[in-house]
Formats: sequence, structure tokens, C-alpha cells
Amino acid sequence: MRVGRTAVAVALAVVSMTTVSGCVNPLADLGPLEERYSGPPMTADAAVADLTSALAEAGIQVRRMPQEYIVIECHEYLSAEHPTDTADAGVQDAFEKAKARGWRTVPAALPGGRSLRKANWTAHAASIAPVAGEPTTSVSVGLQCDGGTSKKLPGTESTGPASPSAGP
Repeated sequence: MRVGRTAVAVALAVVSMTTVSGCVNPLADLGPLEERYSGPPMTADAAVADLTSALAEAGIQVRRMPQEYIVIECHEYLSAEHPTDTADAGVQDAFEKAKARGWRTVPAALPGGRSLRKANWTAHAASIAPVAGEPTTSVSVGLQCDGGTSKKLPGTESTGPASPSAGP
């Protein structure tokens, strides 16, 4: 009986080790990660001004959302009302113009959206679906810098360290 228990224990140990080692893929070294950005960080005002100018060149006049309405540090929102029939093409044109200013295309955060990156900022715009019968549609571009955390509300603790380069 003792030999039987030992054999079963050894068999279970072998099966367990085989299963674990067989199911776990070794991690392949893919080399160093690409740097997110190089050079000095860009201020929020500079990022906003850059994209606002590119959007204006494409015929879209955006407004910057006041910071008191944004609950996350290191975030900016630009919005506008634009004629429905040219809104999506206008945003696409603006993003192309932004590339001439040093922004580069990165994978879109949203299906059908567009994303650009420059220094420590990433800009996102969703594709705009025209609404039948509506003369204008809302255009919005969100900007997010690296290291953003929730803002400290009066009388509460911060959720994380604030990024020194993130300030507006």
C-alpha cells in the first residue's frame, strides 16, 4: 500500500511538472522597447496650440475645454461644431497637416479612429458618422500625455504622482 501511494505521488508530480512546463511558453527576448519619445517633453499649451493650428488650417475652429471640467491630469480636449458633410474629411486633413508639424501616426485607440503622437502627447479623434438632417456635427480631439493621473480633489489624497512635465 505504501509503494502504491508513493508511485501515485511521483506520477502526479511528474504529470504536474510536465503540464506546467509544457504550457508555459518561454519568454522570448525581443530586444529593447522603442522609446515613447525623445527630447524634452512638450507642454500642454504647446500640444494644444500645435493641433489647434493644424485643425484651423483644415477649416475647423476648435475650443479648448477649461481644466476645471477635466478630472484627469495631463488631459486636454478640443471640440467644435462643424458642417456634417465635411467634418470627417476635415479631421483627416488636419491630422495630415499635423504630421508636417512633427506628429506621427500611431495605432488608433478607437475602432475607426485616428491617433497621432508627438513628444509626450498622444491625440485621438474618433471617426465622425454623419447624422441625416443635421447641418453640423460635434468634432472632438482628446490629448493625453504620458503619466496622467486623477486630479487631487480638495480634501482628498492624490491617486498617484503628478508628472512634472504634464502641467498646462
